[in-house]
Amino acid sequence: MFTGVCKKYQEIDPDGSIKELNEYLAGILECKPKEVYEEIEVLLNHLIPKKALHEYGVKEEELEEFTEVVMTKQGRLMANNYVKLDRDTIYGIYKTLF
Repeated sequence: MFTGVCKKYQEIDPDGSIKELNEYLAGILECKPKEVYEEIEVLLNHLIPKKALHEYGVKEEELEEFTEVVMTKQGRLMANNYVKLDRDTIYGIYKTLF
């Protein structure tokens, strides 16, 4: 989920403070800034292999429910986003990870 959200932030506003973060992480990971999130996924997969949401038993129709919970019950999380994420964007992140 983490890299999915970061990739969406990157897509929406690549020139903000995320650019500095990507450059910093690229130095640590010894990759290009545009490759940071793929490299983070490689690193994390050594700890816990990433699976698609459906491999955890999530049903596609539950993605709407997950989106609704984020929109209505995760106010603090949503208030601290790097960029504003609307309902369609959040659903899109879940759909990509499904």
